Amino acid sequence: MNLSYIHSNVGAPKKTRSPHSLVHRHQDPDSHPFPVVLENLLMKSNNLQMVSDVIGRERAVSLARAINPDSTGHRRLYVPAEPVPGHFIAAVVGYPALYDLCRAMGRSQLTLECPDRFMRRERMLDLLRSGMTPSRVARIVGLSRSYVSRVCTRMRYA
Repeated sequence: MNLSYIHSNVGAPKKTRSPHSLVHRHQDPDSHPFPVVLENLLMKSNNLQMVSDVIGRERAVSLARAINPDSTGHRRLYVPAEPVPGHFIAAVVGYPALYDLCRAMGRSQLTLECPDRFMRRERMLDLLRSGMTPSRVARIVGLSRSYVSRVCTRMRYA
């Protein structure tokens, strides 16, 4: 049995970290190789919310339901730069909504979340804003009490 790899670092000086190495490199925007843009993070996290802000909740949900999920379970949507009357989006939500969507998010590839999950979360937020307790909201909406309580705490500090 060869144990030479165990004793290879026995006499080597111990490596110590300087206080400057404990600072994460991504905290300094100039040192990060890829600048993080807040809008890009928001686009990736909740596109259905952004679409509903532009064309309304019901239209956004109907648009997400009209798109079949791909093999990974994502619903992908390309918003064209210019609205075309016969476009798929115009057939689902109407031409005025397509026009507003193109003005706000033209030339964008969007990944939409599950519309049922989105509606459940929106209903949860509406019930919490109305003053209902997190336990009752969790029972009504069908989410865990801990999740609803976390969201309620975030709403208080936002």
